[in-house]
Amino acid sequence: MNTLPHHSLKKPFALVGLLIGGATLLTQFPLTFSLSMAGGRTALGSIVFFFSFFTILSNILAAIVFAAALSETYFNWQAWPNFSDRGKAPQLRKFPLEDLKPGVSVPLQDTKMSVTAFPLSHGGVESTAFVVESDGDIVVYFGDTGPDPVEKGTKMRDVWAAVADKTKQRKLKAILIESSYTSDRPDAQLFGHLTPKWIMKSLHELDELAGGKALKDLPVVITHIKYSLTREQPQARMEQELAAENDLGVRFVIPQQGNRWHFK
Repeated sequence: MNTLPHHSLKKPFALVGLLIGGATLLTQFPLTFSLSMAGGRTALGSIVFFFSFFTILSNILAAIVFAAALSETYFNWQAWPNFSDRGKAPQLRKFPLEDLKPGVSVPLQDTKMSVTAFPLSHGGVESTAFVVESDGDIVVYFGDTGPDPVEKGTKMRDVWAAVADKTKQRKLKAILIESSYTSDRPDAQLFGHLTPKWIMKSLHELDELAGGKALKDLPVVITHIKYSLTREQPQARMEQELAAENDLGVRFVIPQQGNRWHFK
């Protein structure tokens, strides 16, 4: 009986997977955005909603250090077709890559919004925080990040310093920030992530920079919660830990799939 060599099947299976994954990706953003707008969200709220559940935007904005990696590692016609506008030909130009310089505001095409990127430290690897602004109001979205004292830097403080004035003016409408583990996680095993304990310490730093008593009722959405391999999941405990240390009066949100938020 003749059989196909294993390596001869790899490319067809990979191509089918890429086609299915690509088709799903191309429909996610326009459908999510239109449904979100129809549900009463503003354009800014719709972007925040998409950021909370998906990891790729219709127009990828990458920090300079990641742009080359996207072209060489992902959109290279081996891992993925080249959906970008640079790198290996043919370039499908579905996701134009725009280099973001840290701390420099860049308009978001075809919107009234702008975005500013800030570098974060993720266990020795650079991650990114985004400050999205619309009509003077801002939302801050943190990618993976460890606490400054553990990472031995000031990356989180740098973000807070940049938004302190807006916070004092009540122009900061929400923070989306990660908490991968509960607070009993040893610092040596955070691997570039936060816990409720470290979130509260960092929020105190923002409050101090904003003049004090500046965060009351501010929505803080907890992202990147790592699911447990046991029956007991960390969400409930994480919510209890945040509530126990919440002397700033912020409004913590533990997201559930399908929730809608309107920050105003």
